[in-house]
Amino acid sequence: MEILGIYLDKNQIANGLVILAVVALVKYIWKWVKIVWAKVCLNLAKKLPQLNKVLEKILSILSLLFSPQARFVYLILAGLSLFYFIIQPLGFILSVFVISVGWSFYSEVTRTKSTKDPIFSDSFENFDAWEKIYGSPKIEKGFGQPSPSLLLPIIDNDAGKHTTIELKDLVFTNGIIELDVYLEKGSLIDLVFRGDIKAGKYYMARLDSRSGSGNHDGFLRNDGNGWNFIGHSSRNTTPDCWHKMRIVVKGDEFEMYDENGFIFSTTDDTYKKGSIGIFNEVSNAYLDNFSVKT
Repeated sequence: MEILGIYLDKNQIANGLVILAVVALVKYIWKWVKIVWAKVCLNLAKKLPQLNKVLEKILSILSLLFSPQARFVYLILAGLSLFYFIIQPLGFILSVFVISVGWSFYSEVTRTKSTKDPIFSDSFENFDAWEKIYGSPKIEKGFGQPSPSLLLPIIDNDAGKHTTIELKDLVFTNGIIELDVYLEKGSLIDLVFRGDIKAGKYYMARLDSRSGSGNHDGFLRNDGNGWNFIGHSSRNTTPDCWHKMRIVVKGDEFEMYDENGFIFSTTDDTYKKGSIGIFNEVSNAYLDNFSVKT
């Protein structure tokens, strides 16, 4: 078989498919390793805070291998190696693999790129910058990215009674809002922006870990009489592990990203400015490394 001027026999194609299958399997296994590890860390945080602090220090060192700067280096190496792989016996398959990996790194590097410093950032050492609207927000000293983090609990084991918080003294118009999010199974997080939370009029960006029809990551608008989707993706968020949530707001255009890059975008022009807030639903959620950039 000849593809783009490169001849491939059946054995090369079969070997290439095996490589791609192994890569897919490793990616799937890694996803579940992260979920199990996050659960272990959460249990340690609750039962053995001192041991968890040691693990957090080890993880903070290992995290340097996955920083935006490290990913940029990997992207350059992937580009330099592409020409070498093309001339190998499995050059076509290997080249496709390298391009896929390179695009993944490029997506992460550009996703985290910002030309300005945050106008606000919070690693939740305390709760001073926030106002409690409802519920019982709690600083979780033994758990985070790294610890501490902010726990938004469900109150009295009632899935309908969530915790709502609002950022003090900041009116948001356009910009970038980022935070790390950990959703317990079945929970969802709503990031409110351009809002009047007490009046029930605002936009919100949602990460939803529930399965089933109608449960999607998306943007919603509350008009004071309940919320409606103004756009949503076809996916939901994996529970029991940390995610990087990022929304970009510019005029009537809204974009949503996670740690893997772009998810989807939508438009709406109802609200022009307002406050920022966060609330959880159904089950507990944890927040860390919150920032706002304009």
